[in-house]
Amino acid sequence: MTKHSILLIVCSWFTPFAAFAQGEMDSIPLLNPDTLIRRISAISVTVPDAYRQGYFGVVGGGLTLQSRTRITNEFWDPDGNASASFGLGNPEKYIGLELRVNIYGLGNKIGAPDNLGEGTFDIHISRLLVEDVWIGAGVYNLIGWDLEPPNRLVSYYVVGSKGILFNHDAKAFSRMYVSFGIGNGRFRADEDYSILDQAPINFFGSMAVQVMPEGNFIAEWNGYNMFSGLSLLPIKQWPIQIVVGIDDIFQKNRKLVVGGALTFHLFRDEVSGRSLYSPFSMLAPPPVQTSRVY
Repeated sequence: MTKHSILLIVCSWFTPFAAFAQGEMDSIPLLNPDTLIRRISAISVTVPDAYRQGYFGVVGGGLTLQSRTRITNEFWDPDGNASASFGLGNPEKYIGLELRVNIYGLGNKIGAPDNLGEGTFDIHISRLLVEDVWIGAGVYNLIGWDLEPPNRLVSYYVVGSKGILFNHDAKAFSRMYVSFGIGNGRFRADEDYSILDQAPINFFGSMAVQVMPEGNFIAEWNGYNMFSGLSLLPIKQWPIQIVVGIDDIFQKNRKLVVGGALTFHLFRDEVSGRSLYSPFSMLAPPPVQTSRVY
């Protein structure tokens, strides 16, 4: 299956949903202010989600460290990556659009050897269907430079996300978020993995439960293994987020993942007649390098 045929599959999945939502949007209430949380910690880490993504003016950056790579026997042989994202759309009225730049090589002496500065560009789109039901699609590693073989693999996906409200306060266990999608490349099972071949597609998903007012417990299946951890907004009125968790739980070589992100809105934007974002508002998850070899 070629890149072009996979891209057509992604578009064919996304377009009918977007068209339906556009035609029905006038009769669908947008995000209910009673259910809106102004600060939501990450609801996924190693897999994508479509939840409230791609708003114009939302800018973020993050750094992630992992205790070792998949091919390292020692628990402590650290590696890391960095990322920056830029929102350019409106997923409630039209289409949410996020562009992301990844830097996978943070040094030549630790982690993957001789990959300082290698990186890629991603593109992610999203759309609100009905209240708190979102759909998205995207491409990882669309364009890259100085890439080692694992990061030359282009990955396509489609995902849906849903916020579930248990009560209207912001206390612990008042909300849950679930996402489910299909993709190829980085999402494939171990027995199907190849550095040079994107196909076949596989399933992935995540669940986040609000266990404190601004903190979520996350469990996710990325197509080949499981990540579990905690995302936190530790400082009131500051747009700082921390994620701590264990990746490759079912692998012998489990790894500790620690990430931090700073995300804010450049403008005090009015969405649907009300202020949805303030300069210190909902934060995007920090990036996590999920290379299958490194």
